[in-house]
Amino acid sequence: MKVKCSQCGGFIEIKPFDRILLCPYCKSHLVFFNGRTFSQKLLQESINIREIRRRIYRIFVSSTGRSINITQISLNFVPFVEISGDRNLLISLSPALSELYFIPSIVSTPAGEYRFLEKRDFETSNILAPDGDLNTYQKKYGKENVKGIVYLPFYLVEAEFGEGVNLSFSIDGYSGTLFCPVLDAFLPRDEKKDLLKRYSIHFLLPIFFSFPFYFVFKRSFLDFLGVFFFFYVIYLFYREENLDE
Repeated sequence: MKVKCSQCGGFIEIKPFDRILLCPYCKSHLVFFNGRTFSQKLLQESINIREIRRRIYRIFVSSTGRSINITQISLNFVPFVEISGDRNLLISLSPALSELYFIPSIVSTPAGEYRFLEKRDFETSNILAPDGDLNTYQKKYGKENVKGIVYLPFYLVEAEFGEGVNLSFSIDGYSGTLFCPVLDAFLPRDEKKDLLKRYSIHFLLPIFFSFPFYFVFKRSFLDFLGVFFFFYVIYLFYREENLDE
């Protein structure tokens, strides 16, 4: 069977079940999907699974005060179709998975260390197969603007949160951004008020110590701001010291 290279137009002889191709004419790295070839690249993750676990515990426990038990976590490379031109977008080709784990369906092209996908990656990594129809995007954005498929790293997480609450969410394996829109729903109203008080006190205490300086010594407002930031830095330093203990 022969397929046409999307980059140079040359015909490539392929075998059944071939997915990763190298054009013998222009040396382009391609992926075969829906009867067509597309350029492909993979964004390497920059955060390991140990650091991801730390971030999960830090975000959930510190925000809610409740325990979280991670039952499953895995690094997956999710396929996105690359739309070039004025839009410069990446659109997920795994809509069902995106909905389940809150993976963003549309992202801008992230800067990072890219490499070409190789055949051995299918044996050593979780490379997800596209389940979207590229023809839809070719009709919407124009065939010439659908350049290829980009695989982005996402940690897919399943966890038990609090008392019997099962969560599924994702974390960007490159930036570390957590995608869990339901997290805010687990902050009780009283705890939200406590968080507001906790952060507002960062400014109230320095202001309390700065006002006597302003009124007693009749200094300018700029002097007041200088004294405020002086006490603010002292407060933050004192707070960090206590947290370390």
